Amino acid sequence: MWGLAAYPPGDRWEPMELTYPDAAAIGSSPGAVASPSPTHVDPCAGGVIVDNQDPEFSFGFGGEEADVEPGAGWEGDFFFGAPYDVESPFVSGTWAPEIPSTGLYTVDVYVPASGAAASTEAAFDIAFHGGHGISFVDQSTNEDGWVELLGGQPLKFVEGVGANVTLSNLTTEGPGATLAWDAVRWRYAGAPGGGSAGDGCQLSNDCAGALVCVADSCVAPCGPSDCPGSSCDPATAVCTDTDPLDDDLLPDDTSDMDTDQDGIPNHIEGPGDADGDGVPNWWDHDSDGDGIEDSEEGTADPDGDGIPAFLDTDSDGDGVDDADESTDDTDGDGLPDFLDEDSDNDGLLDGEDPHPLSADGSKNGPTPWDVDGDDLGGVNNPGDNWAYGCTCSAGGGGGPGARLLAMLLGGGALRYRRRR
Repeated sequence: MWGLAAYPPGDRWEPMELTYPDAAAIGSSPGAVASPSPTHVDPCAGGVIVDNQDPEFSFGFGGEEADVEPGAGWEGDFFFGAPYDVESPFVSGTWAPEIPSTGLYTVDVYVPASGAAASTEAAFDIAFHGGHGISFVDQSTNEDGWVELLGGQPLKFVEGVGANVTLSNLTTEGPGATLAWDAVRWRYAGAPGGGSAGDGCQLSNDCAGALVCVADSCVAPCGPSDCPGSSCDPATAVCTDTDPLDDDLLPDDTSDMDTDQDGIPNHIEGPGDADGDGVPNWWDHDSDGDGIEDSEEGTADPDGDGIPAFLDTDSDGDGVDDADESTDDTDGDGLPDFLDEDSDNDGLLDGEDPHPLSADGSKNGPTPWDVDGDDLGGVNNPGDNWAYGCTCSAGGGGGPGARLLAMLLGGGALRYRRRR
């Protein structure tokens, strides 16, 4: 099996595809930091070290927001930044080593002795050959030394570039709990097992060479065309639709850790980014970006398509997006429109109804404000300006009444919003 794990043991994670630009800002002005140096060879058992100033480290998001702390850390400096919140943007940095040879490696991070490293729950995501592991590190100890991730659990890494470790500024801590991006070390721990394709396994570690462990069997790593309906994660060599509760490290558990407090445990949401907004699902209150919070959508699968509602942009499978249907209850039957296959209770399923939110069959339903003519007036529809409040001029959008009133006001701005 494969998947994700947290250490101390607690949460399970689904795989996520990590993509980063070839070049990204890595801190303050170029003159403030030393020029990048080559990857360091770790003298401990043939390993490798990637420092924050090496070319194998980059910020995928928000690097311009990270500051440099000189005179501390591995090789004399490190980057640091505040936790993500309304005033501090999302920041994510990745160490991507060139692994010298295929084998099992333990992974360590360097914790600098500095007040600029203050987080007690820095979440390091290890993308290894077969899955992801999340390890929480207390950087406030100012260790001034190496700290093992996942309790020293050896993981499989294959020769070359692909695997990585990522740290973002997503924590539940306050603004003062700054996080540090310093150095990461991979230490060789031995050769992988000898399991052949089709042999049973518990970990990818049990499988020979580049084979991975999926559904208790050693199989070949995925390729670009091997994952219909999802994608092949180049960092882990497994498909992103593999069951997140199948874990490549530890037995499944029922931990209820819920970082974003939306009622869905981290091990179900995972670190994937369903809506591509840069915020992992386990921290995102609206993981699929449909305008309905995860806490309201939940983990049920109303349309039976294998996708839980909090990740499904059409939860009831009626052909009308959740973003258009919203949480309104047009027919007053107690079922929100995004879960109601016949939202207006006119006997026609929404996917077959030209006016799915209008019981009387009129184009615009109970309100004339359908600015974009999509037949979805009367719902919290992003395409209908009236639903969100907009500024309209005499010649601009809005119903005829709005335009007339604007003209009577001499072309002045008019703001209107749907009544509830």
